[in-house]
Amino acid sequence: IYFSSHARYECDLSGVFSTISNAQTASPGTCEIYRDFDYKGASGNVMGNQQKGDAVIFTDQANAPADLVGFLSNKVGYRVFYDKSWNNSISSVKVAAGCTVELHGSLKMQQGSVMPFKSYTSDTPRFNAADNDKAQMVICRCK
Repeated sequence: IYFSSHARYECDLSGVFSTISNAQTASPGTCEIYRDFDYKGASGNVMGNQQKGDAVIFTDQANAPADLVGFLSNKVGYRVFYDKSWNNSISSVKVAAGCTVELHGSLKMQQGSVMPFKSYTSDTPRFNAADNDKAQMVICRCK
C-alpha cells in the first residue's frame, strides 16, 4: 500500500481501503482513519455493513493472535485484514452516519471477547493524549 499526503488517493488492500477525500464526513458505510490530527497525513477507509464490517489488525498475518483472528472472522463474521504500517498511528477519524469505529489498544482477548478501548460515532479531528497513536486494530460497524 502506498499512502501520500495529497487530498485524494487510492490504495488497494483486498477491498478494505478505497478512495479517500477530504470531505466533511466519511462516505456512507465507512470509517476513515487518519495518521495526523485534523484529518491530515496518510488515510485509510475501513468498510462497515449491517452491524458487522471489516477489522484491520495492525500487524502482519503471521503475528496476529490466532484466537483473535478466529473470534473476529468465525464468531463475529468480520472480514479481517492486516496492515502493520498503521500500528499506533491513528490521530483522527471520520465516521459515516450510522457507523461506529472501534479502536483497540490491544490484540489480546479479554473474557472471550475483544474489548474496544475507544469507540467513536462521529467525526473526531483530534484524539486526546490518552488515545492518540495507541490503536493496534480498527473495526468499522455500520447499521
